[in-house]
Amino acid sequence: MFVPPRFIVIDDKIAHAQAIAACVQELGSSCATVLYSVEQDVPKDVFVGARVIFMDLQLLDSAAGDFRRHYAEIQRILGQVITSSGGPYMLVLWTDAPERADELQRYLEEHLFAASPYARPVSLLALSKTDYIDLDTGVPTNSAELGRKIREDIRSVPSLAALLQWESDVLSATNGVLKIVMSAAMTPEGGMELGSVLKRIAVEAAGEHHAQSEPSAAVHSALLPLLQDQLQYVVPDELSTGIWAAAFTGAPTDLPQLSKENAANLNSHLHIKIAADDVEPTEWGALSELEDDFDWEDFGLQDAQDFVSRIPLKGVVTKWQDTVFDMTTPKSTPRRLQIGQIRVGAACDFAQKTDGPIPFVLATFIPVRTDSPKKSPTLMQRSTAWLSPLLEVGAWGRGFLFVEPRFARTRGEQQTSGFLVLARVREQLLIELIGALAHHTARPGITQFEGEDVV
Repeated sequence: MFVPPRFIVIDDKIAHAQAIAACVQELGSSCATVLYSVEQDVPKDVFVGARVIFMDLQLLDSAAGDFRRHYAEIQRILGQVITSSGGPYMLVLWTDAPERADELQRYLEEHLFAASPYARPVSLLALSKTDYIDLDTGVPTNSAELGRKIREDIRSVPSLAALLQWESDVLSATNGVLKIVMSAAMTPEGGMELGSVLKRIAVEAAGEHHAQSEPSAAVHSALLPLLQDQLQYVVPDELSTGIWAAAFTGAPTDLPQLSKENAANLNSHLHIKIAADDVEPTEWGALSELEDDFDWEDFGLQDAQDFVSRIPLKGVVTKWQDTVFDMTTPKSTPRRLQIGQIRVGAACDFAQKTDGPIPFVLATFIPVRTDSPKKSPTLMQRSTAWLSPLLEVGAWGRGFLFVEPRFARTRGEQQTSGFLVLARVREQLLIELIGALAHHTARPGITQFEGEDVV
């Protein structure tokens, strides 16, 4: 409900901090003011959404001649408030000693960033107090120039400026969605039935049961398409257009070829979520291990090796089949084939928690071959099977998910209670998989002949 601030200023002099906060407010945003005290740690929750942190360089006694004491305190604070779950941020030194910025950078490289790379700011800049405020009173001497300098500093890292603009665009788009909902809630008599409209939207999107048990998920499913529409089709203003025009500054004109490691990393962030406690086996796209008592005879097969031998992948079939498949191999061994199951089915059936059997399809994890790193599996011509992009799938390692549509089955909710979830396939990739399954079951077939001209 309460949005954490993106701009934060830390200073041991409240007037100095307020000068920055007031300037950011004039630029159209809010800025949290944190008064530093030796006796009390700064509040960590304030920094959850930090994108720009203005920090006084001399938080301890400013008369102290040993700047390493100040550097150590900045290191301690950043180590506490910047976490691996946070996003990118810029560190701006709000100081009367801007010439010390490079020295602080070297200190943090050695004492903080090496062990905690996520704490590294995308940029560390210095903003001189003496140029913009009266050091005795904290009264700004040139507010307009200070505002211009802050905007210039942020735009000095175009990619960060673009992400900040994107966050702002999302908030504006959210406001547009709220206007739509509010308009729909207005009655002809001039009243407002906001609760009724929200409930109607949730029930229509997710069904009565889901709307009651998980109202937030139900409302999200209904409003997200509106949010995307607002975000994608609203014409940007002149300022944001300029920010986006510079977003790719620093990137080469022709991007170099990705390594398999980098490609797998990007694909995984986009397309899967490594399972946490909040992912249920029945959740749409959940990837689970096979249960211990899995019965291969349900598919007319003898065992897992019999299943693996039927993988139709071009160019590498024989070599993969020759690989000894051992179900007793530890799951952490990344070069072994693994077999799991993905929860598929219609989106509406999942959203409305339709009673009855839950559909799953078997998925084989094919690890990247270290003995032939340039060769990747490819589907055979006219195959209706499905092959994922290169992914990092938790303990299974780096590889591909392969699905043969014929090996699908259903289970009741109670039967899935013991499934161990490894990951969740995100919607974009999951829709592609479900589309491949649908194509397999509905594909037409014709009788045709091919011949050669007789000379």
